[in-house]
Amino acid sequence: MTPPNNGQFIEQESIEVTEVHGDLSQQVIKITVDRLSLILHKHASSIEERKGWIAPLGILITILVVLLTANFKDIIWSPDTWAALFVLSAGLSFLWLIKSLWKAYQSETIDNLIEKIKKQE
Repeated sequence: MTPPNNGQFIEQESIEVTEVHGDLSQQVIKITVDRLSLILHKHASSIEERKGWIAPLGILITILVVLLTANFKDIIWSPDTWAALFVLSAGLSFLWLIKSLWKAYQSETIDNLIEKIKKQE
């Protein structure tokens, strides 16, 4: 493979730099491994809480579909008892969904994590 232009130097236009601006300051955080590990484990559980609303929503949708489409039979209990059980289950799933959404809303962000590490809580 041959170099471009057969190794000859080609003169190109140059750009004159009149001023350079830079923000190269950095913050350094000193923390022990055990404290960082504890903070990261707490944050990991907070991340899991962000996805905690998926299960109650899926269950609620399933129960609502059953309530809208099912004809309950007289097996073990009366059809009205079965319907009441599903309505109660839908209510409990709805409450679980609200609680999970609230936890997801209050879960920590990356900025909160950085602040905790800075404070070494």
